[in-house]
Amino acid sequence: MTRKAHRVSVYIDNSNVFKLIEDINKSLPSPLKWSKSYDPLFLANVLAGPRQLVKTNFYCTPPPEYLKSKLTKDGHKIYWIQTSYFEEIKKMKDVELKYGYLTGPIDDLHEKNLDSQIITDMQKHAYADVYDTAVLVAGDGDYLSVVRAVKETGKRVELVYFGGHGSMSLMQECDLTRRFRKSFVKSLPFSYNETTP
Repeated sequence: MTRKAHRVSVYIDNSNVFKLIEDINKSLPSPLKWSKSYDPLFLANVLAGPRQLVKTNFYCTPPPEYLKSKLTKDGHKIYWIQTSYFEEIKKMKDVELKYGYLTGPIDDLHEKNLDSQIITDMQKHAYADVYDTAVLVAGDGDYLSVVRAVKETGKRVELVYFGGHGSMSLMQECDLTRRFRKSFVKSLPFSYNETTP
């Protein structure tokens, strides 16, 4: 009798990852800085290890439109670099990218419909028996209820947390916790393109 491969689905809250890397990079000289334009499939494969990676889910928010029309060169460049990076990820056949959106005034923007998409997908995929283990790459306690709900279906949940930013309640609820490390990050090559749709 053939043993069934253990299936893993990875859920990446890119906003959490991006902010963590920005915070880390503030204290590092240029040669040691982590790549903010990381390869999500490389990260997912590292986290799956020898197990079967069945889904890589990447959740992000597009850069605000005001950057595109901003008079400063840096804002304009940041907009197109982030847009080009997300477009490159959308081309990866083994990664599903989903967008949230921004609301509020320019000086007080808030992300919406990001955590809720992760929560919905983790539950939906658990009930559809897509995976045996969900790996959540996130740091806040908003996911506590979904972790409990997923575990009630008999699935495992692993957490990749960020040092100094992790929710203790969430860590205690998960079957396994791992601290996010630089070895999890590899740059994703892409072209910076100002004509990206």
